[in-house]
Amino acid sequence: MEQQLTGILQELKNRYKNRWTQIWTKLEPEYSIIQKTLIKGEIPNSERLKQFKELSEHTFSGKLSIKQLKNKKLKEFLIKVKNWSSVEGLSREEIWKEKRIGASVITHWASLVNPNIFLPMWKNTMKRVSKILKLPPRFYASSNHPKQVESTLKLLKTIGEKIEAKNMLEIAYYLSKLEKTKLAAKHWQKISHRRERKPPTKIQKHRLKRKRRQKW
Repeated sequence: MEQQLTGILQELKNRYKNRWTQIWTKLEPEYSIIQKTLIKGEIPNSERLKQFKELSEHTFSGKLSIKQLKNKKLKEFLIKVKNWSSVEGLSREEIWKEKRIGASVITHWASLVNPNIFLPMWKNTMKRVSKILKLPPRFYASSNHPKQVESTLKLLKTIGEKIEAKNMLEIAYYLSKLEKTKLAAKHWQKISHRRERKPPTKIQKHRLKRKRRQKW
C-alpha cells in the first residue's frame, strides 16, 4: 500500500508541483494569521476563513466553519497539538468523545495549527482514494475509528517525507487531484462498463387469476 501510494503521489507532485507553489504563495500569509489566532485559543475572522478556503482550491472543505470552534474541547485540543512532532497517541485523545466533532473536523482544524503532521481529511476524498487505488479498508479513516485516522496520517507523513513535500497540506492538494489521473479514468470506466453490461431487472406483472366457475 505504501509503495503504491508513494508512486501515485510522486506522479501527482511532478504534475501539480508548480501549481501548488503558486497556491501556497497566496495561501501562506492568510494561513499564518489563522494559525496564530488558533494557537491563542481565539476564533478566526469568518471572512478571512472563507477567503482562505477559496484560495486553497478544494484542499479544505467548504464545510469548515468557525461555529465548530464553539466547542471548548476542540479549541483546547488545537492549542495542545501545536507542538506535536508526531500523531502518536492521537486516537486516545478525549476530543473523539465530543458530539459532532469527527475526523474531518478534527484534522481540518489541526492542519491549520500543525501542518507538519496533519492534513484535512475529507470523507469523500478518502473514500475515492481507497476505491481508485483499491486500498485495504484500514486506509479509509472515519470518525468511528480514531486508530485508522492515526495510522493513515502516519502513512501519509512518511510518504510526504519520501517525496519531499513541504508539508501535509501539499499532500492533501495532490490527493484532491487523484481524479485527474489515468488510473482514476480507468477505474470509473470499468464501473461504467459493468453498469452497461448489467441486464435490466425484469418487472414481473402480477396476473389476476380468474376464478373458476363452480359447477352446480
